[in-house]
Amino acid sequence: MIGGDLNGHVGKTSQGLERINGGWALGDRSQDGERVMDFTVSFDMGVLNTFFKKQPKLSYNDYEDVEEWWERNNNILKRVGREVLGLSTGKGPKDKETWWWGNYGQEEIKIKINAKKRYDETGTEEDKERSRLAKKETKVAVVQSKQQELHNVYEDLDTKEGQKKIFKTAKGRNKATKDITHIKQTKKEDGVDMCSSSIIKGGWKQYFERLLNEGNPRSIIADGNPNLGMVRDIDREEIKVAFSKMKKRIATGPDEIPVEVWKCLGEFGVDMLWDLMKKIL
Repeated sequence: MIGGDLNGHVGKTSQGLERINGGWALGDRSQDGERVMDFTVSFDMGVLNTFFKKQPKLSYNDYEDVEEWWERNNNILKRVGREVLGLSTGKGPKDKETWWWGNYGQEEIKIKINAKKRYDETGTEEDKERSRLAKKETKVAVVQSKQQELHNVYEDLDTKEGQKKIFKTAKGRNKATKDITHIKQTKKEDGVDMCSSSIIKGGWKQYFERLLNEGNPRSIIADGNPNLGMVRDIDREEIKVAFSKMKKRIATGPDEIPVEVWKCLGEFGVDMLWDLMKKIL
């Protein structure tokens, strides 16, 4: 038995070679496939992969029209994204206090998250009830955790270290109300240091007044030859670079396809978008 990729298409035609080729291959026989078949005949072997029925694949190249291509493939990508990644509620994160978070209640939060995921996958009434009860128990655990942390803070305020924390917090809030909090000094155009807050503000005022009110010299571009519509084809490497710059966990665009879906597609996704770009151009 020889296992591996022999780098040849034996084709689905098996006339006269039914014992070697089961007839469940795909496409036509290539030149390398002919050599594979000659080898199997010489050593009285068979191509086992041709004896199993293959699942037909839907190629994105089947649609020449760009609108039809995008409509069909976009629906497939969104469906796979919902099945694999799930569907969010659409609500953004709230600005919540987190200073009191501790280990207490973390187990309840994990149970609530898993119960919600389970309900999103199944949609049954039983999982819905479990998700509701887990959410209720998590709220109780969070309230208890916050009360415990507040109790510890109040006890800490009676100590000497707690009083130092109060003064530190007050100084930080007072500093946050200042317009300039980090710039201690800067320089004028002639190199003279500006140290006081009022002088620094005046220097910035003069800079922006000159920046916004003075005109810049502009060169006149001569008339050139008109563009006859010749546009350079997009290179596959450009698509690959754009893929690498995509950030995860961001909102979807008008296509409603998450970036994670394109990341999962890998090289196939690069070829898919490259084909779309060539059809558009």
